[in-house]
Amino acid sequence: MTIHQPASELFELLDRVHLIVGGRTFYFGDRASLVSHMLTSGHPIPQYSNPADHVLKVMNTDFGASFEDVDNMIAAFEKSDLQQRLLKEIEEHSGRVDLELSTKEQRTNVFEQTWYLVKRSVLVGRRDISLYWVRVVMYMSIALLMGSTWYQVESNQQSVQDRFAAYFFGVAFLCFMAVCGIPAFLEERRVFIRERASGCYSLIAYVLSNFFVSTPFVFIIAFAYSAIAYPMMNLRPGADQFFHFLLYIFLALMVAEGLAVTISALIPFFIGALTIVAFFNGFFMIVQGFFVRVSNIPVWWLWGHYLSYQKYSFEALVKRGFGGFVFDTCDQCQCMFPSTQENMNLCRFTGEDVLSE
Repeated sequence: MTIHQPASELFELLDRVHLIVGGRTFYFGDRASLVSHMLTSGHPIPQYSNPADHVLKVMNTDFGASFEDVDNMIAAFEKSDLQQRLLKEIEEHSGRVDLELSTKEQRTNVFEQTWYLVKRSVLVGRRDISLYWVRVVMYMSIALLMGSTWYQVESNQQSVQDRFAAYFFGVAFLCFMAVCGIPAFLEERRVFIRERASGCYSLIAYVLSNFFVSTPFVFIIAFAYSAIAYPMMNLRPGADQFFHFLLYIFLALMVAEGLAVTISALIPFFIGALTIVAFFNGFFMIVQGFFVRVSNIPVWWLWGHYLSYQKYSFEALVKRGFGGFVFDTCDQCQCMFPSTQENMNLCRFTGEDVLSE
């Protein structure tokens, strides 16, 4: 551990200290022996003072110490019994250790690295509320807003467009807000680059740990939104309908988070990453098939429709929400959509009739 000017309480916790001046050893040994060494060197530590502060004044030429005094102190340590015992200890230790151990053999494997990184990330996630918990509150607020806007959507033909809009907005806006995770990733990226350069862990361990830690948090976000918005909107009753809704929202958020992380890794500054992620999410939102029918999308943008991850979640939600659903009787038996139930003399239509259009 490297510490600059530690407090007296922290200094007392150290077993050994290594004081360095200009790359040369000023002192190395037990912390308790430092007091006697400074006394014999002619620079006794005053009573009731912090030893670290006093030593720093003695050894640092920026604080008034002369170069000559510092050189004399270094020479005194090199001739001291402490130095001789240290050299003897190093010699004895070198005889017991196999110096031919490779760095590869001493490193932990990928699974251990992943486990340690997971524990650290969980601890950071619990302490840093801005990493996930602020986003949970934000998504809960969005859920309350949507639930109160689409409150208890009716099952008549006038509500068809409202149901489409609820599914669309639930996917599009939630995925768009994945940009909120960019600042935390960019901050962590700097730590990763430094630790990766030092050989602390491999790239695959870092990727796996991020996946294992972020997946539960993303699920919490998806569940917090779905548990509030879905019953308030009353799109389709039933537990199976709710869990399918939750699943499709969760999968869309996972892809959105992955997109934000990938672009942030390629463009490691906030404004650039935010701009590109927002552009792609906006592009996928436009071509997913809600604003413009797929048949009307220009051929030069049609590839974007099939590339859009939002398209697949939106279509899954729509097919699940409309499939098997029967709308109320049409006013004056004038239905907006051709009905497959006309042969039954029923003035109503089903969700399949809507999807077939």
